[in-house]
Amino acid sequence: GLEDEALGLAAVQGGADDYLVKGEVKPALGSMIQRSVRHSLERRRLRVQLETRERQQRAAAELERCALDGCELEDLFSRAVETVRQVLGVEYAKVLELSLDGRTLWLRAGVGWKPGSVGHATVDARAAMSQAGHALVVGSPVVVADFREERRFARSPLLAEHDVDRQPMHPGAET
Repeated sequence: GLEDEALGLAAVQGGADDYLVKGEVKPALGSMIQRSVRHSLERRRLRVQLETRERQQRAAAELERCALDGCELEDLFSRAVETVRQVLGVEYAKVLELSLDGRTLWLRAGVGWKPGSVGHATVDARAAMSQAGHALVVGSPVVVADFREERRFARSPLLAEHDVDRQPMHPGAET
């Protein structure tokens, strides 16, 4: 009755996508219930996707504000890698800087790496020698599902030393 309806409305106000009143469900309504469940699941998926995108946009805006306020480049890089780690939920994030001769990428900023790596570790910039080098050549993100099966390039000593088996790579914003 009205009590079940009130309970259902309270559930929706508390975050439920929909509700069914126990005595009102008839066998003929089965397909409607299935459709309602599918729609509910899709709404939840879209809501999670929207919340994720909102977190990413907030994080990008904070980095933009830092850059526009004239913060030091090292501070911006440090904030960027920490933001990437938090927003994407990854263990490692890094900014690599290409050397003047174009042969080496220097670990300019990073989180998750062993002490002493940031500022000292390097990666070979040649396409066949590292994921980062390959990303520079192809000019697009390079995702590795499993380095044990990767044939386009070698796993860099930096990634091997840290037991990194999978990692997306974005030219210009290596993470």
